[in-house]
Amino acid sequence: MCGVYFYTKKACKNNELFKKSLLHRGPDYQDQITIDNFVIGHTLLSIRDKINSSKQPVLTRNNYYFSFNGEIYNSKEILNRFKLDNTVSDTQILKQLIEKIGLKFINYIKGMYAIVLYDSAKKEIYLYKDHSGQKNLYYYVNNKEIIISSEIYPITKTINFDGKVNFNYLSESLILGHPQSNKTIFSKIFKLLPGEMIKLDQDGYIIQKIISDKDINLDFQGSSIYECIDKTIENHTLSNSKVGINLSSGLDSNIVL
Repeated sequence: MCGVYFYTKKACKNNELFKKSLLHRGPDYQDQITIDNFVIGHTLLSIRDKINSSKQPVLTRNNYYFSFNGEIYNSKEILNRFKLDNTVSDTQILKQLIEKIGLKFINYIKGMYAIVLYDSAKKEIYLYKDHSGQKNLYYYVNNKEIIISSEIYPITKTINFDGKVNFNYLSESLILGHPQSNKTIFSKIFKLLPGEMIKLDQDGYIIQKIISDKDINLDFQGSSIYECIDKTIENHTLSNSKVGINLSSGLDSNIVL
């Protein structure tokens, strides 16, 4: 896993503490860019390609900055369809795709991901989360202060964060592990829902909020259960690194093995 973050400069109490609090998610490389009134950052765990090909945040030729956590499953399909330069790096695929078709890129990627994208021309921020909801993305907006992060903890280190607990969702979190809505145990921290896209202006006002209706099951139509399992495992093991598995001795984990 990698870590992504984005915040207004005045919102962060301690930039170094914020960076360190996400370093465990990506010990291979960490960087951030300051643009306009914002800081966008990334911590890298290199899996599919060399570090130099995966460094983020990324600035595209059409003036989008993005920070990406996750894995794109249909890399080859995207490379062929849009005639992109051949690469195994998710970062480079995303960069080329965004440069070619702009914000429509989200309609063509399949995988698990959390993406923060900043349109420096329009001063707008875009947040994306995958349909399966595997990659979390949390956001806090208060008095024109914006903080977005892969984890809640760094957000609690902001200047004006009061730590007020939302008791309506505390019991749900304790029972299920997390609230089932976009709420968290903190009253002013929210999370993206699976398949959700949120667009904010530079002051943190939500301009648009959409749950995508893209059918993620189309790839499995007409397939047997064995083919579905094979395809799913193939998608999740695109790494150039070694793969390990923890077994619970149940039927499902042994089928995966």
